[in-house]
Amino acid sequence: MTNKSLKKKKMFMDQNIESKIKDFIINDRILDLKKYLNSFAKDFSLSILYFHTAKLLTQYNYLAEAEEFYRKILFNDPYDKFTIAGLGVLLSAQAGREDEALEYLLDAVKLDPKQSELNRIIGYIYSDKKKYFQAKRFYEKEFEILRKKSLEPNPQMIVQYGTACSQVGDINNAMEYHEKALKFFPNVIEFYGEMIFTLSHSEYFNDFMVNDIAKRCIQTSIYNHDFYEKHSQEIREITNKNDYLSSNKIKVGILSGSMHGNNAERFVSDIIEYLDYSKVDLYIYYTGNQYDFLTNKFERLSSSFKQLKHGEHLKNAQVIAEDGIHILLDTVGYMKGQNLTIFSFKPAPIQCLGYGYWGTSGLKEMDYIFLTNGCVSSELAESYCEEIIGLSAFYYNTLFKGLKILTPPNGRKGYITFGCQNRMQKVNKKVLALWAEILSRVENSKLLLTISDDSGNFAKNTHDFLSSCGIDSSRVLILNGYTGLSYLEIYNQIDIVLDPFPFSGGCTSFDALSMGKPIITYRYPSTVLGRITSDFLEEMSLSELIADSQEDYINKACDLASQAKRINYYHNIIPDKYKQSKFGSAQFCGEELQHKIEWMFRQKFGTLPWENNRYRTSS
Repeated sequence: MTNKSLKKKKMFMDQNIESKIKDFIINDRILDLKKYLNSFAKDFSLSILYFHTAKLLTQYNYLAEAEEFYRKILFNDPYDKFTIAGLGVLLSAQAGREDEALEYLLDAVKLDPKQSELNRIIGYIYSDKKKYFQAKRFYEKEFEILRKKSLEPNPQMIVQYGTACSQVGDINNAMEYHEKALKFFPNVIEFYGEMIFTLSHSEYFNDFMVNDIAKRCIQTSIYNHDFYEKHSQEIREITNKNDYLSSNKIKVGILSGSMHGNNAERFVSDIIEYLDYSKVDLYIYYTGNQYDFLTNKFERLSSSFKQLKHGEHLKNAQVIAEDGIHILLDTVGYMKGQNLTIFSFKPAPIQCLGYGYWGTSGLKEMDYIFLTNGCVSSELAESYCEEIIGLSAFYYNTLFKGLKILTPPNGRKGYITFGCQNRMQKVNKKVLALWAEILSRVENSKLLLTISDDSGNFAKNTHDFLSSCGIDSSRVLILNGYTGLSYLEIYNQIDIVLDPFPFSGGCTSFDALSMGKPIITYRYPSTVLGRITSDFLEEMSLSELIADSQEDYINKACDLASQAKRINYYHNIIPDKYKQSKFGSAQFCGEELQHKIEWMFRQKFGTLPWENNRYRTSS
């Protein structure tokens, strides 16, 4: 708007027209409002009146009417930067119109790069789209605008910026902004989860640090508050009345907010198919709001499926307690969809964490945690609040079956292709430096990486770093946008998979093995997550692929690359080894879970329901 328009804006406010417009809006007299505005056509610019009216309509949630007034202005003045910005902000608040909003907001910042708030909203939209490189860039533009104006950033933007940094592998910035976010929101458990997720990708982290963050979280967000003891007492009043030995089955509850599109939950859904339902009643408590084939599967397998509203911790705990659940399983921990506050109220006499999280919950109310045998040292075990129950294996099964496995590509192409399809956050500079050394030692070899979303930054930064290590960009292929079946087919283009560290592959390693690919992994000494792939390989009797040092990692990769017959040998044996392993058997893992359920019940109650004399007499 011009300076002349801004003067009219002041006149508009001085003449108190705003209060009359508000009166029309509050009383839902939109047609009268339009007539009233038209009466000022001779005295004021209608665009000024329309602009302020649109803002007021937005304030009172008349979004369609507000959009109409914004578009009337743009019809006469398509380059009015304030109106373009206002319409973009309006559209950004409406579900399903994010792309339209983005178009207007990007135009607005081109017309006036110094407008505050717009870059922040653009960043939010890109974050929702999981386009974290773009989100990070616009958050940084907003920070710069605010810095020049000596203004503090919106706390929510600090949170979002930390998340964006984490997702693109900028670990140092991510940790700094996670800490800043916790100063604003010290009681938000999800932000501690963000910090744990970020820290797990850092070469400086260890499992003691993760467990310390969890304990700090629970103390700050739960134990330090009056509601904790008050609500816990209310739940105890319910559980104390329950006769837990009156049932002829063990009531097992699973509480999660991520029973949709989540790999850990998918594995759990396969495992629980093999529970002994003559001895177990399964109750599912879902605090999410998205549904897919996985949600439907949980519902099908359960005796009772209950949709609970996320955030209603006391009410949800009451529902669980009143159901008389014996064992309540948390499959999420600090990851997305967490429900730790509910567990703190102890709605079940036995509570166990497992499958979707590896560290302590920090809760004294969490009795057990499932971890694979030997994955934590005795010293680390002491930092857990839970008693550790060892499992022989964690199950995995690829979502895509029957895909044709081609012979290793080196036989067709005449050179070795190394590859990695892990998340970009896992591919840090130390990992890239080792890969560069491998490429320099293996003549004519190439490196193939895949990423699900990129604005060019990750690819460019990776090429630049490897170039600085003497690796020509023609030897590095970075593919963008491969997901699902197409992602799995990429393994047919790879001879040898290189595992990252300190956060090794999980699902990606399982998938690589299912496609017959040997994986060179470094058994990272200080973290459970750094030993996931090595656990798989040991179970499959492929420990010769496990390195115990970074130099050993390089040597094993180069040695294997020089042996085409050995690569073909792995290609032939690994798929069958994978299928025959405990990791590939839902039945084995389900039967083991059944055994652990019975063991936990007996530890608590001294007998199993079907062994209970009182039940046998009454029945």
